[in-house]
Amino acid sequence: MIALTSAGNQLYHIPMVFTGVCYGIPAGPLVVSVAVGTCAGYSTTADLYTGLYSASHIIIEEIRENTPFINAKATPAFNLQNYYLNLSSGADSGLLASVNFVKTRSDTALRVSWTSHNRLITPAINVAYHNEWHIMFDGQECTNPGIINFIFLIVSSGNALNNLRTARNFGICVGIAAGNVTVSMQAVFSGDTMGDIFTTGGVRVSIEEVLLTA
Repeated sequence: MIALTSAGNQLYHIPMVFTGVCYGIPAGPLVVSVAVGTCAGYSTTADLYTGLYSASHIIIEEIRENTPFINAKATPAFNLQNYYLNLSSGADSGLLASVNFVKTRSDTALRVSWTSHNRLITPAINVAYHNEWHIMFDGQECTNPGIINFIFLIVSSGNALNNLRTARNFGICVGIAAGNVTVSMQAVFSGDTMGDIFTTGGVRVSIEEVLLTA
């Protein structure tokens, strides 16, 4: 989650997902970091804040160096299920949609990607509107390593806003027992002022049972 304040005092909170592959790294301990700074070709930067109201999920996977990246992504996965939902919900809180997944082992984790189109309408100005979309497992938040959520928080000092974003909730959850698991998306109110939200469009959900290394 990145918070950005522009020169016009517009406050934007934008969830970010970084993905990529890097070759040529030797074996052994490795420090992977995220850095911020001014964009190339620009002399100024906005006032940034990283990590507001959210948990950062970092997933690092080692692949064979002689495997082309496009083929590496096509490697057969362990218990991978994909879902497509035609969702149209104006609910501002509570359950939005759910899917059922069968987890085969208790010593594995679930890696979830949930993509939807989220709209937040802010009818008044000079008000902080704060809405969240959470992925839950059997109705409970993930606690290991942390919650999986998408945050929409906007403070506008100008006109009322009607914002639509394609959102991707992505994360991993450890400690879920084997068996049937209901994975759901729920709208959660977490303070400030609740905006008028709408969750719609073709929703794509991917759930993979993964083996973890020590």
